[in-house]
Amino acid sequence: MQDNIFVEIGKLVDRKDLPEHRTYSQNPFPGKTFKVLFLVFSLEQEEGRFVCSFLKLDIENASESNVFRLAYRKGSARGGDVTFTTKMGDVEKKFNTFYPGQVDKILGFAKERNLQEDVAILSAMKACLMEDSANIKSQLQTVFDGFEKEDQQGSAFSVCFETKAGRTYLEDLSVMRETITYSATEGKSNKYNTFSEGNDEYCSICLEVADKLHGFGSPLKFSTVDKMGFVSGFFKQKNNWKNYPICPSCARSFELGQLHVFRELRKYFYGRPYFMIPSLLMGDNKKYLTKALKILRELDVSYAKAELVISHEAFLMKKLGELADDKDQLLFTMLFYEENQTTKALKVKLHLENIRTTRFRFLFSEAMNLQKRTSSLNPYAENSKPILFAYSWVRTFFDKHFLEVTESVFRAKPISEKFFYAQVMQKIRTVYLATGLEKVLKYNFKYYTHYTSKEIKTQTSIVYMALMTWSYFNRIGLIGDEKDISNMKEELTKDTDTEVSTGFDVQLLKAFIGEHTDLFAGNRGSERSGVFTLGVLVRQVFNQQARNLDGATPFEKKLFGYNLDARKLRLIYSDALEKLGRYASIHAYKELKAYMHDLYFPINEKLNQIPNDELSFYFVAGLEYGNRFRSVKTIEDDKDN
Repeated sequence: MQDNIFVEIGKLVDRKDLPEHRTYSQNPFPGKTFKVLFLVFSLEQEEGRFVCSFLKLDIENASESNVFRLAYRKGSARGGDVTFTTKMGDVEKKFNTFYPGQVDKILGFAKERNLQEDVAILSAMKACLMEDSANIKSQLQTVFDGFEKEDQQGSAFSVCFETKAGRTYLEDLSVMRETITYSATEGKSNKYNTFSEGNDEYCSICLEVADKLHGFGSPLKFSTVDKMGFVSGFFKQKNNWKNYPICPSCARSFELGQLHVFRELRKYFYGRPYFMIPSLLMGDNKKYLTKALKILRELDVSYAKAELVISHEAFLMKKLGELADDKDQLLFTMLFYEENQTTKALKVKLHLENIRTTRFRFLFSEAMNLQKRTSSLNPYAENSKPILFAYSWVRTFFDKHFLEVTESVFRAKPISEKFFYAQVMQKIRTVYLATGLEKVLKYNFKYYTHYTSKEIKTQTSIVYMALMTWSYFNRIGLIGDEKDISNMKEELTKDTDTEVSTGFDVQLLKAFIGEHTDLFAGNRGSERSGVFTLGVLVRQVFNQQARNLDGATPFEKKLFGYNLDARKLRLIYSDALEKLGRYASIHAYKELKAYMHDLYFPINEKLNQIPNDELSFYFVAGLEYGNRFRSVKTIEDDKDN
């Protein structure tokens, strides 16, 4: 990802009307209202000098409206934050960082800048801390211990002064304002007790010659030189400006852009954190970039007003697809990451660059419009509402490989069918064995598909979800073989007589297979439809057993835990025919058995060449959908009863 993406965003969000220090001030908890523990010192003048004493510990709420008074700016893990304001945590460590470390550091800065009044104030506070620090730290610990866990993890610590004129916060002190500005400007040449700055050379971002070049100008943690081996030029940190020269102007925009990205463009894609960063394909027409930033910033508001209730993720993808008219101008980067909870360093897990708006439109609008093509896959009654395909189902089946599969989706990189069926069958077996076959076959369960720490209800069949996922992957070109579709459809839709005696209509089965040519076509189309039909046949065995054995279906024990291969399928086929003859009659399901015979025997030996998980998947698909092919008369009889 190029640095100039951050720089361009920084230029757009740069508020020139703000005072310099506020431009660089930060919010420790963006977008939230949080508690601040103030050490309140009384401040009076006696005989021309300041006298300071600890008054009390106060608690106030802070939010976007008043956060500037805290004068907060994130510092380093070792040296503490830039001013006295810091996030709460281990009270002992936080207080010891504040005093004497930060107090001495900022007092020294005030002396360097000849800020005499601030020197007097800080000196008076330091004298108070020398006398009363143990008591102050004890009170701070007591109050912090009384917080709820949520407040302990989301609160801050700061300092203020009570004077005759009222309360003075850190922002009111010149030394704090100058400290923040220095940290964000001149301070970018000072780090690790090293000064690194170049002159009259090219900036690595704008590629223009600058009078001054900072050696530590990047706000991102991917550029770290805290260890000698990370620096070229004979391992001298002072030469880092040669490695990564950044001019003051770009450094400012870089930081503002980084802050905006981290605050406004941090999203979740079905439970996985990422940044959605827009950029321009060419030119400098900022209206396109401004439009994209507005959509990303106002996502929650527009989502709340949406008529259709869909996930945040899908809603955002659709909104970006609507920008397709700007396809010659806008690109997007999706940067998936993991964050170290201690150091806050980001580890990039997946970097998808240069995604066009037309790709979002295709993947999350056009390709997801599967209902006309797959409406008969819906396992519910004909008058029920269709269950739309959801991208969260991809994570349901490919959780451990979710980012790799997502990369394939966005980059149009094919995935192997062997991999697809292995992942799908692993999930289906888990659901079948955990839920129980009886409930699965009656669709009496609500499957839970999870893409966050919570689980989201999806009242449908796990096999339906798998079939729809296969259809989606096939539609976007990741999987499947479209060869010989027309021939396959013609072969599988030949007219046959309808068998009503057992309530089964072979014509419906053939029509179903013929309709879903994306699932039952290609080089292995015959094999897939044959194994699917075997599953349908076994479903009839369950139906007969349930009628004769008070709902019991002992044939399930013969299905090898749904971990099937060609040999096991041959055994199941033989046993199923035997059981149908026992529970119904030798003449029952005659047309289904004849159709199964015509399909199965030509493909018998070919099954050895197909991965076991693919065989297992099409078998359980037939098992679940076996009751969809009942005759109209049987359905009407069921309604009457």
